[in-house]
Amino acid sequence: GKSVIRLGDGEMGILHGKDISYEAYNKELKKKLIDIIKNYKKDSKYILSIPLFIKDTNRQLRNKNILHYWLPFKVEFKRRFNKKLKYANAHTFYIKSFFENYLASYLKDKYIIVLTTGSNIKKLEPEFCKRFKNIYFLEAKEPNPFQWYKKNKKEIIEIIERNVNVVKKDFVILISAGPAGKILAYDFSNLGYQSLDIGKGIEQIYNDKNLEKDFDIRG
Repeated sequence: GKSVIRLGDGEMGILHGKDISYEAYNKELKKKLIDIIKNYKKDSKYILSIPLFIKDTNRQLRNKNILHYWLPFKVEFKRRFNKKLKYANAHTFYIKSFFENYLASYLKDKYIIVLTTGSNIKKLEPEFCKRFKNIYFLEAKEPNPFQWYKKNKKEIIEIIERNVNVVKKDFVILISAGPAGKILAYDFSNLGYQSLDIGKGIEQIYNDKNLEKDFDIRG
Protein backbone atom coordinates (compact mmCIF):
# COMPACT_ATOMS: atom_id res chain seq x y z
CA GLY A 1 0.00 0.00 0.00
CA LYS A 2 2.98 2.36 0.13
CA SER A 3 3.87 4.71 -2.69
CA VAL A 4 7.09 4.40 -4.66
CA ILE A 5 9.23 7.40 -5.62
CA ARG A 6 12.30 6.87 -7.80
CA LEU A 7 15.26 9.22 -7.99
CA GLY A 8 17.83 9.08 -10.78
CA ASP A 9 20.45 11.06 -12.66
CA GLY A 10 17.87 13.59 -13.88
CA GLU A 11 16.82 14.57 -10.37
CA MET A 12 20.46 14.88 -9.35
CA GLY A 13 20.98 17.23 -12.29
CA ILE A 14 18.19 19.45 -10.96
CA LEU A 15 19.76 19.38 -7.49
CA HIS A 16 23.01 20.59 -9.09
CA GLY A 17 21.25 23.50 -10.78
CA LYS A 18 21.25 22.02 -14.28
CA ASP A 19 18.63 21.75 -17.00
CA ILE A 20 17.93 18.19 -18.11
CA SER A 21 16.52 16.97 -21.41
CA TYR A 22 12.87 16.98 -20.32
CA GLU A 23 12.83 19.54 -17.48
CA ALA A 24 14.40 22.96 -17.05
CA TYR A 25 16.03 23.78 -13.72
CA ASN A 26 13.56 25.28 -11.26
CA LYS A 27 14.27 26.41 -7.68
CA GLU A 28 10.89 25.25 -6.39
CA LEU A 29 11.36 21.84 -7.99
CA LYS A 30 14.82 21.53 -6.41
CA LYS A 31 13.41 22.39 -2.98
CA LYS A 32 10.64 19.81 -3.29
CA LEU A 33 13.11 17.10 -4.37
CA ILE A 34 15.24 17.87 -1.31
CA ASP A 35 12.10 17.58 0.86
CA ILE A 36 11.47 14.08 -0.51
CA ILE A 37 14.97 13.01 0.53
CA LYS A 38 15.02 14.86 3.85
CA ASN A 39 11.59 13.67 4.99
CA TYR A 40 12.11 10.02 4.11
CA LYS A 41 11.80 7.95 7.29
CA LYS A 42 11.35 4.33 8.25
CA ASP A 43 7.61 4.90 8.67
CA SER A 44 7.12 7.12 5.61
CA LYS A 45 4.13 6.47 3.39
CA TYR A 46 6.48 6.12 0.43
CA ILE A 47 9.44 3.95 -0.44
CA LEU A 48 12.38 5.88 -1.86
CA SER A 49 14.10 4.07 -4.72
CA ILE A 50 17.61 4.79 -5.97
CA PRO A 51 19.91 3.25 -8.61
CA LEU A 52 21.99 0.27 -7.55
CA PHE A 53 24.96 1.93 -9.25
CA ILE A 54 25.35 3.88 -6.03
CA LYS A 55 27.13 0.86 -4.53
CA ASP A 56 29.76 0.69 -7.28
CA THR A 57 33.20 2.25 -6.93
CA ASN A 58 34.21 5.10 -9.20
CA ARG A 59 36.58 2.72 -10.98
CA GLN A 60 33.78 0.23 -11.64
CA LEU A 61 31.58 3.00 -13.02
CA ARG A 62 34.43 4.37 -15.13
CA ASN A 63 35.06 0.92 -16.60
CA LYS A 64 31.39 0.79 -17.63
CA ASN A 65 31.69 4.32 -19.06
CA ILE A 66 28.85 5.58 -16.85
CA LEU A 67 30.77 7.47 -14.15
CA HIS A 68 29.62 10.83 -15.58
CA TYR A 69 25.98 9.75 -15.12
CA TRP A 70 26.17 8.45 -11.58
CA LEU A 71 28.94 10.43 -9.86
CA PRO A 72 26.54 13.32 -9.06
CA PHE A 73 24.20 10.81 -7.41
CA LYS A 74 27.04 9.39 -5.32
CA VAL A 75 27.89 12.92 -4.22
CA GLU A 76 24.29 13.68 -3.26
CA PHE A 77 23.85 10.31 -1.56
CA LYS A 78 26.79 11.07 0.70
CA ARG A 79 25.56 14.60 1.29
CA ARG A 80 21.81 14.25 1.81
CA PHE A 81 20.63 10.65 2.27
CA ASN A 82 20.15 8.82 5.57
CA LYS A 83 22.48 5.79 5.32
CA LYS A 84 20.59 3.93 8.07
CA LEU A 85 17.43 3.62 5.99
CA LYS A 86 16.56 1.04 3.37
CA TYR A 87 16.08 1.98 -0.28
CA ALA A 88 14.50 0.10 -3.17
CA ASN A 89 15.91 -0.44 -6.67
CA ALA A 90 14.96 2.55 -8.83
CA HIS A 91 14.96 0.40 -11.97
CA THR A 92 12.57 -2.29 -10.75
CA PHE A 93 9.79 -1.07 -13.06
CA TYR A 94 12.20 -1.41 -15.99
CA ILE A 95 12.23 -5.20 -15.66
CA LYS A 96 10.35 -6.43 -18.72
CA SER A 97 7.95 -8.80 -16.97
CA PHE A 98 7.37 -6.72 -13.85
CA PHE A 99 4.04 -5.18 -14.81
CA GLU A 100 2.46 -8.46 -15.91
CA ASN A 101 3.86 -10.51 -13.04
CA TYR A 102 3.24 -8.12 -10.18
CA LEU A 103 1.14 -5.06 -11.00
CA ALA A 104 -1.54 -6.17 -13.45
CA SER A 105 -3.43 -8.43 -11.04
CA TYR A 106 -3.01 -5.94 -8.19
CA LEU A 107 -4.55 -3.16 -10.28
CA LYS A 108 -7.48 -5.22 -11.51
CA ASP A 109 -10.05 -3.88 -9.03
CA LYS A 110 -8.44 -0.51 -8.32
CA TYR A 111 -9.44 2.93 -9.48
CA ILE A 112 -6.43 3.80 -11.60
CA ILE A 113 -5.31 7.31 -12.49
CA VAL A 114 -2.57 7.34 -15.13
CA LEU A 115 -0.52 10.52 -15.59
CA THR A 116 1.86 10.30 -18.53
CA THR A 117 2.69 11.87 -21.88
CA GLY A 118 0.18 12.09 -24.69
CA SER A 119 2.16 9.62 -26.80
CA ASN A 120 2.10 7.05 -23.99
CA ILE A 121 -1.63 7.54 -23.47
CA LYS A 122 -2.29 6.92 -27.15
CA LYS A 123 -0.49 3.56 -26.94
CA LEU A 124 -1.80 2.49 -23.54
CA GLU A 125 -5.42 3.58 -23.57
CA PRO A 126 -6.99 0.95 -25.89
CA GLU A 127 -5.51 -2.01 -24.03
CA PHE A 128 -5.88 -0.56 -20.53
CA CYS A 129 -9.55 0.27 -21.07
CA LYS A 130 -10.15 -3.38 -21.96
CA ARG A 131 -8.26 -4.72 -18.96
CA PHE A 132 -9.27 -2.31 -16.19
CA LYS A 133 -12.82 -1.18 -15.54
CA ASN A 134 -12.04 2.01 -13.61
CA ILE A 135 -9.27 3.96 -15.30
CA TYR A 136 -8.59 7.64 -15.99
CA PHE A 137 -5.88 9.18 -18.16
CA LEU A 138 -4.30 12.59 -17.63
CA GLU A 139 -1.67 14.11 -19.90
CA ALA A 140 1.70 15.22 -18.57
CA LYS A 141 2.69 18.03 -20.91
CA GLU A 142 6.22 18.06 -22.28
CA PRO A 143 8.78 19.46 -22.12
CA ASN A 144 8.93 20.84 -18.57
CA PRO A 145 6.08 18.90 -16.93
CA PHE A 146 6.70 20.76 -13.68
CA GLN A 147 5.11 23.87 -15.23
CA TRP A 148 1.87 21.84 -15.21
CA TYR A 149 2.38 20.36 -11.75
CA LYS A 150 -0.40 22.37 -10.04
CA LYS A 151 -2.83 21.74 -12.89
CA ASN A 152 -2.13 18.00 -12.86
CA LYS A 153 -2.54 17.91 -9.09
CA LYS A 154 -5.90 19.64 -9.36
CA GLU A 155 -7.02 17.23 -12.09
CA ILE A 156 -6.14 14.21 -9.95
CA ILE A 157 -8.02 15.66 -6.99
CA GLU A 158 -11.07 16.27 -9.19
CA ILE A 159 -11.11 12.62 -10.28
CA ILE A 160 -10.87 11.48 -6.67
CA GLU A 161 -13.67 13.83 -5.63
CA ARG A 162 -15.93 12.55 -8.42
CA ASN A 163 -15.56 9.08 -6.89
CA VAL A 164 -16.57 10.15 -3.42
CA ASN A 165 -17.72 6.66 -2.41
CA VAL A 166 -14.33 5.07 -3.19
CA VAL A 167 -12.00 4.63 -0.21
CA LYS A 168 -8.43 5.88 -0.44
CA LYS A 169 -6.85 2.44 -0.53
CA ASP A 170 -8.74 1.59 -3.71
CA PHE A 171 -7.04 4.35 -5.71
CA VAL A 172 -3.67 3.86 -7.39
CA ILE A 173 -1.97 6.72 -9.22
CA LEU A 174 0.50 5.57 -11.92
CA ILE A 175 2.90 8.36 -12.82
CA SER A 176 5.41 8.84 -15.63
CA ALA A 177 6.16 12.56 -15.69
CA GLY A 178 9.86 13.14 -14.99
CA PRO A 179 10.89 15.00 -11.83
CA ALA A 180 7.42 16.57 -11.59
CA GLY A 181 6.02 13.07 -11.15
CA LYS A 182 8.15 12.57 -8.06
CA ILE A 183 6.60 15.63 -6.46
CA LEU A 184 3.07 14.52 -7.27
CA ALA A 185 3.76 11.03 -5.92
CA TYR A 186 5.11 12.60 -2.73
CA ASP A 187 2.12 14.92 -2.33
CA PHE A 188 -0.48 12.21 -2.83
CA SER A 189 1.30 9.64 -0.70
CA ASN A 190 1.15 12.13 2.16
CA LEU A 191 -2.58 12.49 1.50
CA GLY A 192 -2.96 8.73 1.86
CA TYR A 193 -3.13 7.73 -1.82
CA GLN A 194 -0.82 5.10 -3.25
CA SER A 195 1.24 6.64 -6.04
CA LEU A 196 3.64 4.58 -8.16
CA ASP A 197 6.28 6.61 -9.98
CA ILE A 198 7.01 4.06 -12.72
CA GLY A 199 8.70 6.51 -15.09
CA LYS A 200 10.07 5.11 -18.33
CA GLY A 201 8.97 1.69 -17.13
CA ILE A 202 5.52 2.55 -18.49
CA GLU A 203 6.94 1.92 -21.97
CA GLN A 204 7.65 -1.68 -21.02
CA ILE A 205 3.90 -2.27 -20.91
CA TYR A 206 3.29 -1.66 -24.60
CA ASN A 207 6.54 -2.18 -26.52
CA ASP A 208 9.17 -4.86 -27.02
CA LYS A 209 12.15 -2.76 -25.99
CA ASN A 210 14.11 -4.32 -23.16
CA LEU A 211 15.24 -1.58 -20.80
CA GLU A 212 17.13 -4.16 -18.79
CA LYS A 213 19.82 -3.98 -21.49
CA ASP A 214 20.17 -0.23 -21.01
CA PHE A 215 20.49 -0.42 -17.22
CA ASP A 216 22.49 -2.70 -14.98
CA ILE A 217 19.43 -4.11 -13.19
CA ARG A 218 20.46 -6.33 -10.31
CA GLY A 219 18.33 -7.77 -7.55
